[in-house]
Amino acid sequence: MFTKSSKLLREIKKLFPDILAISHDIHQRPELGNQEYYARERITGYLARMGWRIEKNIASLPTAFVAYRGNRSGPCLGYVAEYDALPEIGHGCGHNLICAASVGAAVALSRVVADLPGEIRILGTPAEETTGGKVAMLQKGFFNDLSAVMMFHPGVSNVVNFGSLALEALEIVFHGKMGHAAVDYAARGDTLEALLQFFFWVKGWKKTLPELCQVQGIIKDGGSVPNIRPAKTVARFYLRAPDEETLDGLVLRFREEACKIAQFTGTKVEINTFENRYQPFKSNETLAKVFVQTLRRLNVNCSSKHCQGTGSMDMGNVSHLLPAIHPYLTLEGGPGMLHTAEFARAAGGKWGDDLLLLAVQALALTGLEVMTNEGLRKRIREEHQQKESPKGLTISL
Repeated sequence: MFTKSSKLLREIKKLFPDILAISHDIHQRPELGNQEYYARERITGYLARMGWRIEKNIASLPTAFVAYRGNRSGPCLGYVAEYDALPEIGHGCGHNLICAASVGAAVALSRVVADLPGEIRILGTPAEETTGGKVAMLQKGFFNDLSAVMMFHPGVSNVVNFGSLALEALEIVFHGKMGHAAVDYAARGDTLEALLQFFFWVKGWKKTLPELCQVQGIIKDGGSVPNIRPAKTVARFYLRAPDEETLDGLVLRFREEACKIAQFTGTKVEINTFENRYQPFKSNETLAKVFVQTLRRLNVNCSSKHCQGTGSMDMGNVSHLLPAIHPYLTLEGGPGMLHTAEFARAAGGKWGDDLLLLAVQALALTGLEVMTNEGLRKRIREEHQQKESPKGLTISL
């Protein structure tokens, strides 16, 4: 008689051609955040054919979805699917692999545990690279009642117990007086001068920031032609820090200096957030150890040692409300850097195909442990509650 683990691997082998096709199709048709209509329909169309119950257009997000299989009489396990691409680069973050892996793991697992009480949920979360669809879905309760939630991410090394930085997205607008640049060059109210002075200050500020703190910025609107002094200039910045308290301090300093420069240049300044704040990701170490053990069963070396990353993600917000893991697995043949055209090519080629199979197996086998081991679920929940899980959210055993 086959064990559930061996049945699960056999099921993955049968399903994998369909899962691989999903990855390839989405890779070939990259879509930016909140515009992923093809990806959503490609995934939900497959899930509907497999008998999953699906909700679309949720949380005021046109390309989000949630799919359910089973019932809530037992444990509830969530798999996260990301499918947005990057401008110009395409799937340089490998989100085609992320969504396909979560779908493959969830569908295979649902077939093996169909005789057991419980629910498996796939959460289609758009715009991870920009507005952060998971934040809105959290607020609307689509992550409620989950025992745990997981996804994988292609990367440059195998890192399971991973931490990310908190992020604040700020838009700064200087308002002033439009004029002829050659006539009014010495007049106050020069918005471009104010913006350039602010960037010069940021350049020096970066050198004084605490460890792991970062600032990145671009000019979004610096005027239209050289001989017209613009009435308005706009820039956008990402501020990052290892925790939200430190991030709040950076935001305060950022605002203070912008106001000083506005006063000095005779302009007015407006500062607003333009994307959701991302909280730092907190990996559930109990669940991470199970994933590491699963990788070792699949003959993949990996450590459960914590690794602090320098990026940010909306899974961070999820991890503050639910036990979560976000492991990185090596995309062999990649260039050693995400968000590049080379990484995008690797994610759509043979190296990406090989990684996808490993990710589906690891996510599914880890999910099997969660669904069938009540003691494990209790330890996962206890660890999360020790990290002060907020009130008002139910974590299912």
